[in-house]
Amino acid sequence: MRANGLLSLDLVMSSKRDVISKNGYDKYRENILRGSIQMIQYFSTTVGNPRKAMVYTPPGYSQGHKYNVLIFCTG
Repeated sequence: MRANGLLSLDLVMSSKRDVISKNGYDKYRENILRGSIQMIQYFSTTVGNPRKAMVYTPPGYSQGHKYNVLIFCTG
């Protein structure tokens, strides 16, 4: 469901468990394509020193293709 251009997620709730999930959702499966995670380093002009970031690229990543970006900051 989309509202105001944003994707909203509905969770199925149960009195027995918080979220109902299919069995095996947390197990390694061979038949799924996987991307890669790389550690990069960049210089931050804001704090004045080198910083590190982890970057995930999807399976089949190509530098010639434009992708959406999702940024998580921890702190």
